[in-house]
Amino acid sequence: MKTAILWDLLLVAQIELTRSAIVTASKAMDNPAILNIHISLAVSTVLLYGIVFYTGQKLTKGNESIRKYHKSVGIITLTTRVATLITSYLI
Repeated sequence: MKTAILWDLLLVAQIELTRSAIVTASKAMDNPAILNIHISLAVSTVLLYGIVFYTGQKLTKGNESIRKYHKSVGIITLTTRVATLITSYLI
C-alpha cells in the first residue's frame, strides 16, 4: 500500500511540474465547475493518504484498536481516488 500511495503522490508531483496544477487551481473563479470538483477530490485524497499512512503505521506497531477507523478511512480514500480518476476524464 505504501508503494501505491507513493506512486500516486509522484503522479501528483509530475502533474504539478509539467502542467502547473497549483496555478490552475488558484484560479478557482475562472475554472469550470468540474475542474474545481476534481481539484477538491485530488486534494482530499492526498490529505486522506496521510491519515491512512498514519493509522497504518499504528496498526503495524500492534495497535488493533485503530483497525476499524483505518478501514473506514481507507474506503473513503479509495472512493475519493476513484472519483478523482473519473473527473480527470471529464475535464
